[in-house]
Amino acid sequence: LTMPKVKNIDSMYDSCGLKEVKGNLIPNTVTYAKDLFAYNEHLTKLPDDLTTIFGSNSNLLNVSGLFQHCSNLTNVDNTPLTVNENAQIIVDETKLNNQILRYCPNVLTVDEMFQSCTGLKKVPIGLLHWNPNVVMANYIFNNCSNMQDAGDYGYSLNEYLFRNTPDLTSIKYAFSNTKINNFSIVIMENYNKDSSLISPISNKNLLNDKNADNNNNQYKKEAFIINQFFRTKNQKIIFIEKV
Repeated sequence: LTMPKVKNIDSMYDSCGLKEVKGNLIPNTVTYAKDLFAYNEHLTKLPDDLTTIFGSNSNLLNVSGLFQHCSNLTNVDNTPLTVNENAQIIVDETKLNNQILRYCPNVLTVDEMFQSCTGLKKVPIGLLHWNPNVVMANYIFNNCSNMQDAGDYGYSLNEYLFRNTPDLTSIKYAFSNTKINNFSIVIMENYNKDSSLISPISNKNLLNDKNADNNNNQYKKEAFIINQFFRTKNQKIIFIEKV
């Protein structure tokens, strides 16, 4: 689109029966793209080159609700990480570079980006790899009811999904109503202890686990839980350690 002054395309394709998203349509002047493709239940196909959805856009700040309620989307990051038979994590650099926000380094808000995308079965682990300025990721995968246990990956989600987002301050309800119920995170040193992201709790209340007691040196370090990170009844908090 040749629209050199367009900055706001919020809800431009919301609820329009869209089945496919084509690349190279969005001008790089766009700042706000909230709910851009939301509520398109029949949307199944994104461009093979995911980077062409937004192209190179240093102006883009807000993609909240981008694909929310697009219930037939199944793969939105090309699955760049796999675990081989020797339990080694294999990174496909080509796939890692092929991400929706690859060339949009200044995005701040990804709230509800894939909320209620029930077709997603695995967390799009490379989604935020190139977005160091993201601050808000509330409800990002809320109600992705078929999203599987993170343990299937063989590595901590924090090592990859949030690895390059040091300014992240709020991820409320991020995995609410998913099937992820066994989750391990390491809170990195650059997280602020006073942030709303985390709250201190007593070590002895960390886990209902026979190994999680105050006599176990593994749990001597200061521990935190993430506020409202999980909300599903069967989900439990797994040890979160400040290193």
